[in-house]
Amino acid sequence: MILRDMGKRYHCDYCGRSFQDTLHNRKKHLNGVQHHRAKKAWFDNFRDAAAILQDERAKQGCRKFLQTGQCVFGP
Repeated sequence: MILRDMGKRYHCDYCGRSFQDTLHNRKKHLNGVQHHRAKKAWFDNFRDAAAILQDERAKQGCRKFLQTGQCVFGP
């Protein structure tokens, strides 16, 4: 992440977004879901497939699917 236009605008390299650089705006962006997803996707590009597979296997199944056999987020 870098500052551009002599501190007037903040550009997030993970999201490709630019906005007015105030403490409130930056905190709001850095704590946002979209930023967290973009940052995770960025760092996942540098992980090997075995590590990603290991993390996915360690996750628990959807409780709703286990209880009812259906999940609104996928099969």
